[in-house]
Amino acid sequence: MLTLRGHSNNVNSVAFSPDGKRLATASNDNTAKIWDAASGQEVLSLRHTDQANGIIVFSPDGKRLAMIVGLRPKIWDAVSGQEVLTLRHTYWVNSVAFSPDGKRLATASYNHMAKIWDADSGQEVLTLRGHSNNVNSVAFSPDGKRLATASNDNTAKIWDAASGHEVLTLRGHTKFVFSVAFSPDGKRLATANQDDTVEIWDATFPANVGGETAAEQAKMSRNNQAEQPSGASTAPVTAVPAKPIVPAKPKAPVLGPVPGDTGDPVVKPTQVAEKYVYDGGSFTIRSREGKSEWVESKADGSPGFRFAETGRDKDRIRLFDSSRNMVLRLPVRGGICDWSTDDGKTWNAWLPVNKVQ
Repeated sequence: MLTLRGHSNNVNSVAFSPDGKRLATASNDNTAKIWDAASGQEVLSLRHTDQANGIIVFSPDGKRLAMIVGLRPKIWDAVSGQEVLTLRHTYWVNSVAFSPDGKRLATASYNHMAKIWDADSGQEVLTLRGHSNNVNSVAFSPDGKRLATASNDNTAKIWDAASGHEVLTLRGHTKFVFSVAFSPDGKRLATANQDDTVEIWDATFPANVGGETAAEQAKMSRNNQAEQPSGASTAPVTAVPAKPIVPAKPKAPVLGPVPGDTGDPVVKPTQVAEKYVYDGGSFTIRSREGKSEWVESKADGSPGFRFAETGRDKDRIRLFDSSRNMVLRLPVRGGICDWSTDDGKTWNAWLPVNKVQ
């Protein structure tokens, strides 16, 4: 067993090189490191100016590293340690993935979109729009022809990676979908969910709009083929009946997305007390009937969120968004904002904010 020591803050992500000889690590100490996987010796240290967001991946040929730093996905030369590219996202990025040929890089973002980039030039190739909440994860299929995304809108989607067209929406999750992964043959997709489950889907059904798992789809396929008259084709069905959706039990109202800072009737502030801005939006506290309510506004017009203030001290303002079970901490004097979804047990660096009011 090896213990790799050298970082001075939380280590958020690890990744083996494709040949298994090196290990990359990303840390909140503003560095990424490459280690010899056999000896545990540090080979290379990649320094940057912001905290890593917990994602680091090697390119398929092992020559480059991609990592999320602050708001920006960056690509480094994994041999020289030289920064090669910075991809110009305008909002927080949750996930990155190289295509199997290493020529493209996919990113998932809080602005409800995924993007595909040219991994050599850094040019944006495609923007995938269709989710209605944060996109948490991206994964290319083994042949590179499809891209899967996971979202807080309780769905996963599969897209044509060449055209950007949405091919499949996997419905049936009852809570946020955090991660997606293709099987090695590309025929199945696994999703990790906030409802404490992992689902496995048949990713080959071109018209699966009902959210059936692989077992349910296979059963439907057999039943449909059994009903074919003698001599009829037994090719895989191309349309699967939608699974009935059972209405959820009514729940207490929660704070959810609002369409930006537009002064909607649901929020009628009597006082604006504080405002913090970040690259792509702002948080504003409003007072209504003696209670504090924070509203997020996004520069691109996409829906923001509302937060209840649950406490503060001289350094941090603690906010809670019940729609995502997320606790957010704003630095009173400005700085790195962080968040937690496990009741404050683990804090994750988010993005820099500045106090303007």
